[in-house]
Amino acid sequence: LAGGEGAERLPEHVAIIMDGNRRFADSQSKPASWGHKRGKEVLERVARWVLKDLGIRFLTVYALSMENVRSRDEKELNVLFELLAQGLEALASNEETHASRMKVRVVGRISELPDRLQKSVQRVEEATSGYG
Repeated sequence: LAGGEGAERLPEHVAIIMDGNRRFADSQSKPASWGHKRGKEVLERVARWVLKDLGIRFLTVYALSMENVRSRDEKELNVLFELLAQGLEALASNEETHASRMKVRVVGRISELPDRLQKSVQRVEEATSGYG
């Protein structure tokens, strides 16, 4: 697709809803945390493909809803929060993020997230605030 036939029809904005990781893990007889980790890995590959290879300008990732926060046990939430924090910290320090001048914004009820995750949000937003 990138630069090839049909490239002129690519959208400027793609959105991804992170859904089904727990069900996927269950279908593989694995714990939910395994599914969430696989989902993060797939998101990283897809994001690189969308932003770098296809040259799509905007990517929105819907990663966590308050409904999910309220319906998950503490152990699963801690895994999700840690994966999100790791991903944001990686974006803040990643050479590719800065070379491509990628601006990262996190929207939602950030004040309701754990302190560590709030700090990761602040770091990535500050590190990329001059881009966009």
